[in-house]
Amino acid sequence: MIFILLPFALFAQNEVHLNGIVFVDGKLSNATGYFESVNSKEKINFSYVIGDFILKKLDYDLLKNLSETDSIYINLEYIPKLYGEVKSYRKKIDYPQILWGSYFVFRITNLKKNKYYFGISSPSIISPFIRKEYYMFDDMYKYK
Repeated sequence: MIFILLPFALFAQNEVHLNGIVFVDGKLSNATGYFESVNSKEKINFSYVIGDFILKKLDYDLLKNLSETDSIYINLEYIPKLYGEVKSYRKKIDYPQILWGSYFVFRITNLKKNKYYFGISSPSIISPFIRKEYYMFDDMYKYK
């Protein structure tokens, strides 16, 4: 039995889970995507299941070694059940350190004419809420 579990344990040590969730139009969603360094244009793929962004350990180390002045892009692809077409979202994150906190929330709201709003919430930073955004947090964060 130990021999069967050993490969899984070794594989688990080669990946890092970041505690984050993605809301699209107020609903939890699955997505795929990658992080991209603004300066080097290097792509760092991740897989996402609700609650976890999963990165290879080497890719995580690349992200973690960015300086505090570096920015990254997050690129998400989402397939809504209703439409069946792939929707792509992109957001520049000026402070990638939000990824190392206890959690982060990406809030995407589709607007008219293929436009969208991409907000971020974490213990250290909260993007403004817009009127059309689906509301999901305490009243203290609500748009006024």
